[in-house]
Amino acid sequence: MIPKMENSTVTSIGVLCAVIGAIIIALSATLAQGIVGVALIFLSWYFLKISRRNKNFTLPGKRAILLMKDSKIFQENLSKVNLTEKDLRMKIQKLNLPAENKILAVVWERTGELSVLHSDKETEVDEQILEGVER
Repeated sequence: MIPKMENSTVTSIGVLCAVIGAIIIALSATLAQGIVGVALIFLSWYFLKISRRNKNFTLPGKRAILLMKDSKIFQENLSKVNLTEKDLRMKIQKLNLPAENKILAVVWERTGELSVLHSDKETEVDEQILEGVER
């Protein structure tokens, strides 16, 4: 479950647990400092929630990235997400596709997962599907 969470959520949970733990065992943190710390964490969650609703605002590094379209692999995008062509091919092999030309697109999602769009028919990728995906 944790790998599917966004980085900001995992970090916030870790910090929240650390603050609460410090308050409980009173390691140089007073109750007032703990309350302020917890309030700041919830305030940051609130601002992140607002920013996610605003479609014109995106956090850096939080967009899906197009790694492959048709049979063309985008090496620059692979390096952005720290993947190799071998990793990409392994993911494609897991799908048991009969041929590489059946792949329409491969997208690296914000969660770190790879989404592979494929079809048995000769079709083009609808550009609306790739809306918001970095190219």
